[in-house]
Amino acid sequence: MIGSIIGAGMKIGGAIFGGAAAAKAAKEQNRIISDAENENKTWYNRRYNEDFTKRADAIQSMTYAKQQADNLYSRTAGASAVTGATDEAAALQKDAGNRMIADTTASIASQADTYKQGIENQYLAKRSSLEQMRLDTLRQKANSIQSAAAGVGEAGSAIASATGNGLFKK
Repeated sequence: MIGSIIGAGMKIGGAIFGGAAAAKAAKEQNRIISDAENENKTWYNRRYNEDFTKRADAIQSMTYAKQQADNLYSRTAGASAVTGATDEAAALQKDAGNRMIADTTASIASQADTYKQGIENQYLAKRSSLEQMRLDTLRQKANSIQSAAAGVGEAGSAIASATGNGLFKK
């Protein structure tokens, strides 16, 4: 009889200790998830709001387009002087160079939109993953509480049974 009461007491202690340990682990998991959420948000804000035209590939494309337009202007000016081309012909060549620069700029803008969409998709996927982790932590915490409560209930039942069998009767 005394053994069953001691066992029940140990079961209560174990259930309480287990519940406390689970709560501490859940708190730590939540802290880690919160840190990851903050890092993800910081990464998103930095990458999404960066100036795409300052990227090396965009600068290289614009520089190349400008060089090609300048070369076209130079060839047109040289050919005009030799052949006696009209100012209208030179203006058409300059217009072609300007269109090339405009097309390059439009291409960079399109790439920037695609890039930003990719950044947003990565951010949302990571956020969804972190939210799922948080839900899993809450589910584990609920299971731990349920297990601890069941352990305390079983121990209480064992004590009641022991006392009902006359252990504490005179």
